[in-house]
Amino acid sequence: ISFTTDGNPQETSWELRVDSKVKLRSGPLSGHKYTTFVEEICVPADACVRLRVFDIEGDGLNYPGVFALMLNGKKVVQEDGDFGRFWSYDVNGPSYCDGYTYAPSASPVTQFPSASPTVTQPPSASPVEKCEDGGDLLKIEITLGEQPWDSYWYLTDQDQGSDNDIIFDGPYQVQGETIVKEVCKPVSAYYRFRLESTDDAYALIYLNGNECANATTKNTVNIPADCTAK
Repeated sequence: ISFTTDGNPQETSWELRVDSKVKLRSGPLSGHKYTTFVEEICVPADACVRLRVFDIEGDGLNYPGVFALMLNGKKVVQEDGDFGRFWSYDVNGPSYCDGYTYAPSASPVTQFPSASPTVTQPPSASPVEKCEDGGDLLKIEITLGEQPWDSYWYLTDQDQGSDNDIIFDGPYQVQGETIVKEVCKPVSAYYRFRLESTDDAYALIYLNGNECANATTKNTVNIPADCTAK
């Protein structure tokens, strides 16, 4: 695997899975602009081997960012440019990966660069005390589990279409961390929240200061339809 970062390396990460278990991952790339990392690993020829790449901003890699995968010395895939938030490739073909789910694993995982600094999340913006124009204050509190690198979530405006993300966040690096996001929702708007994770991450949702819903893995919450004050 050859991976060259762009000018925003903190946005991008990757992992290699064998039969649903993480065998290799990039580790934090913050501070490594325009840097090429090369990693080699032996993988079985008759297993589900999947390379997954994430970009939290949803714009992929800018020049000169690029990554490539070589199998037995031959390049089999290369990707750069705008691949969105997520990209994956099944090394031995998709038929080997049918039916696999990404369950938590205690298998050893190799990370690089080994000397990477400890990752800390940027400070959250100042809490919103009141929304302008009488809107609803929506607060989302995500508590991560043991595999935060497999956790992400999104909030969409259903009035503008299912692909209109207001917030997309993740994957993360710090186990057990709590992430808090706030957004002002027009009173008449309909939002949808979804949490994707392979472990015990969960979310609490507050509307105008009151806890109104919770979400676990792959649980969708429609706001305000599913939001009942507790």
